[in-house]
Amino acid sequence: LPAELEAQKELGIESVDQIEQMGIAKFNDACRASVLKYTNEWRAYVHRQARWVDFDHGYKTLNIPYMESVMWAFKTLYNKGLAYQGYRVLPYCPKDRTPLSAHELRMDADVYQDRQDMSLAVAVKLCNEDAYVVFWTTTPWTVPSNLAMVVGADIDYVEVQPTEGAFAGKKLYLAKDLLGSFAKELGEGYETVRELKGAQMAGWRYWPVFPYFADENGNPKGRHSRPRGVP
Repeated sequence: LPAELEAQKELGIESVDQIEQMGIAKFNDACRASVLKYTNEWRAYVHRQARWVDFDHGYKTLNIPYMESVMWAFKTLYNKGLAYQGYRVLPYCPKDRTPLSAHELRMDADVYQDRQDMSLAVAVKLCNEDAYVVFWTTTPWTVPSNLAMVVGADIDYVEVQPTEGAFAGKKLYLAKDLLGSFAKELGEGYETVRELKGAQMAGWRYWPVFPYFADENGNPKGRHSRPRGVP
């Protein structure tokens, strides 16, 4: 249905009755033009991704041989007893009088709602220094299996020392641009001890949050290249 929905937008049509008034053949032509409209754009996009696609012999859902292949596949499944009739709750479009797929529901510009995503800030202790590295993640369930963090070689990082809160008097390393994001954790008063590039932090080692991946002596195996923000 994506091609039909786009054709309706371009033609200013909002109901099946209007499609019937203008004529099915004319509406089909508009749908066909909608499908072919993006052929060149897709060709350029796919080539930029270094993917090989045979565009010169491609198939489209509007092609009769493609439709026949779908009918053949379903008939084969039906004859083998692999098709059955059931019930499912689906979104319905009253304008086009047809159920909609999940993809079609996301086509309109007003279907998304902005929301604040939950995140977790984690501080891990360095092995050879009485200091902590801070990172944030929106997938906290991955923290127990964390083995390494990534740092941008040319990104600016800072060593800060909060004067209040849970980290008062302790040294923390984090990306300079993320100081504002950690305002709650750092508190109003903190001292910037020094600045450094991510390249200077490559190879640092830190103690994992959970020592599941320590060696026989209890030493962490995970190596540190340090966070921009996400483990």
